[in-house]
Formats: sequence, structure tokens, C-alpha cells
Amino acid sequence: MTGMILLTCWRGVRSEVEQVLTKVVDHVVNDLAVDGGLGYARALCLRDIATIFKQVIDECPDNGQCPLKRVLQDAEKGFLKNELFLVKQTDVPAVSVIKVPE
Repeated sequence: MTGMILLTCWRGVRSEVEQVLTKVVDHVVNDLAVDGGLGYARALCLRDIATIFKQVIDECPDNGQCPLKRVLQDAEKGFLKNELFLVKQTDVPAVSVIKVPE
């Protein structure tokens, strides 16, 4: 359940950032108060910033096993942590403390 809540929050935040970023870029590039040369220079700067963001590695230092990232990936796949725990519990062989006569 926590994973689904985090996934919903992440999608909302990501959507909000994309919308704001689109508005900012449109304003910076299409600002009528600046001449063409400055507008072109702004566009080049935005391209350089975008290139830097694209080069950022989207991996955790521990080979992609960040707990938050794993929770979000499980939620996207529809896995519930409680269900995974219950499945794992059923894989463990039962040990009886009562001796059965042979």
C-alpha cells in the first residue's frame, strides 16, 4: 500500500514539474521583451542545460537497489510488499516440533 501511495505522489510531482518547466521554457524563449539575439542565446543555454540533465546517470551507487526506487518499481508492476512477504513465507518448509512415529 505504501508503494502505491509513493507511486501516486511521484507521478503527481513529476507531472507538476513537467508543466512548470514547459511554462518556464516557453516564457524564456518566447519573451517579447528581448531582441532576437538574446532570445537565441537563451535557447542555446537551455539546450546546454538539457544536455547536462540528460547526461546524469539514473542509477543508485548500489547497482540500482535503492529502497525507494525498488518500492516504486514494485508498485508500478502491481506487487504489494505484504503479498511478496506472504509468498516468501509459504516457500519456507514447515518444521514440526512433534516427533511422528515411523
